Amino acid sequence: MSTRIWETNTVFSYPEYESVKAGVRDSLSNGSDQRLYWCSKCDVPLLTPICYRCNSRGRRFIVDVKPVFVEERSILEEICGRNLPDNLYTARNRLYYKGRFLMSLTANNGHVTVTRDHTDSLLEDVVHSNGSISLEPVIAANEPVLRFLEQQAMDSILEITQEYPDRKPVVSFSGGKDSAVVAHLVARTVGATKNVSLFFADTTLEHPETNDYVKQFAEYYGLPLTVEQADCDFFQMCEQLEPPSRIMRWCCTVFKANPLNAYLREQERILSFDGIRRAESNRRRNYERISGNKKALRQLVFRPILNWSSLAVWLYIFAYKIPYNPAYDKGYARVGCVICPFGTDFNDFLTRKNYPERVQSWETMLVRYFRKEYADEFNPELAKEWMRQGLWKQRKPHHRNQRAAVRMATCPSLKEYAYHLDFSIDAEFLEYLKPFGELAFIAETGFFKIVDEQRFCISGMLGDDLLTISFSDSRVRHNMFRLERQVKKAMNCVKCGACVGTCPSRAIEVQSGTSFVIDEQKCTHCLSCVRSNFTHYGCVALSYKGKRNWIEEV
Repeated sequence: MSTRIWETNTVFSYPEYESVKAGVRDSLSNGSDQRLYWCSKCDVPLLTPICYRCNSRGRRFIVDVKPVFVEERSILEEICGRNLPDNLYTARNRLYYKGRFLMSLTANNGHVTVTRDHTDSLLEDVVHSNGSISLEPVIAANEPVLRFLEQQAMDSILEITQEYPDRKPVVSFSGGKDSAVVAHLVARTVGATKNVSLFFADTTLEHPETNDYVKQFAEYYGLPLTVEQADCDFFQMCEQLEPPSRIMRWCCTVFKANPLNAYLREQERILSFDGIRRAESNRRRNYERISGNKKALRQLVFRPILNWSSLAVWLYIFAYKIPYNPAYDKGYARVGCVICPFGTDFNDFLTRKNYPERVQSWETMLVRYFRKEYADEFNPELAKEWMRQGLWKQRKPHHRNQRAAVRMATCPSLKEYAYHLDFSIDAEFLEYLKPFGELAFIAETGFFKIVDEQRFCISGMLGDDLLTISFSDSRVRHNMFRLERQVKKAMNCVKCGACVGTCPSRAIEVQSGTSFVIDEQKCTHCLSCVRSNFTHYGCVALSYKGKRNWIEEV
């Protein structure tokens, strides 16, 4: 039975937040002070210096923490070999008890050890219950602050939906805690008057619990859910592009942006809400509350909890009893792809413990890559060490360009050039040239011509290996760069579909592993797809492929 989110019960006792001082409100609004505090009297963490449970002032604590859950605590007890108390908090593999540092955990080569241990001085013999944790005293100590954050988020959601009344509100639901809170807030604010829905991009690499959780969440709150997957296979893409890393982040573009673009193709105009927070990483620290998406030009994104801390998110979840992904109970600080280049060593330890079959599939693929990359020097033991230490996460692009086309200046004074290709021009190759202008084609002879009066004229014959270009204006190098970039895309395309979202008129369609098509009826020749820099070269294959087909000049 579904539950109307705007009727959900909460442990909040009163709605007022006027007791939060103006200066504190400002810092909460702009995220200028992310540090937490600790009330020694109530033994609880505080989002601001004041404890609203006992009205005392807290001492400075650390930047952010999350509560340790029951199952997670059992894992930690197994690691450190002793009982641990109920009211533990954790941040970046450090544990805190009663607002004091307790111990630090270090993960290395698939093992976790306690490196800094203060348990003897802070803990006596602890006997804990196996029941669920209770955060009600912490919520009470922070209630006005949570109310303020809630009201501010709801006000901003209402304001943005009124500013864009023709856009349908859609929550980008990842299955994580942050998007769960955003879904709650959006539905609670405008759910009674607008058709709020959830969109989930299934990367096929999610935690096993995530897919069921996403469906249960949507059913619990009575919200329509759309689930999309990329057409291509992850492990096949690894063979073509090489495995992803922290620098080679093609996986996010292909398996998150692609499903989103597939969804957007069927929608007129949407206003997307996501749960990104500045405190999550240095990269996200500079995110704006509202922005476009260079990987999906038709998307407008709003971030209502951009300045919330992780602790605020968890307290809000427990205050409203919002269902959260059970993967968090296993000790994961963040829930996304079960194996990720940005995952910590501790996350890798948890994954080996909880999902050994996923790790085995991943490492089998890495061994294939290692064997292929270092065929003459392949060492199985070295490969295992490379994987155990997570060195695959640090890989940089290693491009090896091989000639597939030669550019020759046939008449420099007239700005005419010829490209001799190592392959025959076919119909699909012409698809990549369509953005430059109208395609004129003579079926009887196979002759084609694409004319852009402001830039150049492209001509050739189907089945031939010669492409001729004559430039119209003085910006030869500039226009040549754009043309050659598109030719390189054609020569290296892996049909990943990442470029689909760069077209504002929805003219590009990619079928995984089979075809790339530009609809001439929709293409406006705006060149957005040619100019786009959503990756370094405006193309996943050009940016991350190891062996690239390239153009040489003679």
